[in-house]
Amino acid sequence: MWGENPDAAFEKRLASAGFAVRCERPGKGGYRHAVWVAEKKVAKKNA
Repeated sequence: MWGENPDAAFEKRLASAGFAVRCERPGKGGYRHAVWVAEKKVAKKNA
């Protein structure tokens, strides 16, 4: 997912929905968009 600016509230919503999330700002110089990378956390099974 990408956006124009980092958004802490969006990251918090993703995390509360069970995602591990990070925000990256690729590129150098000039205007850089925010790119969120989220992966669904997998529940561990008790053995």
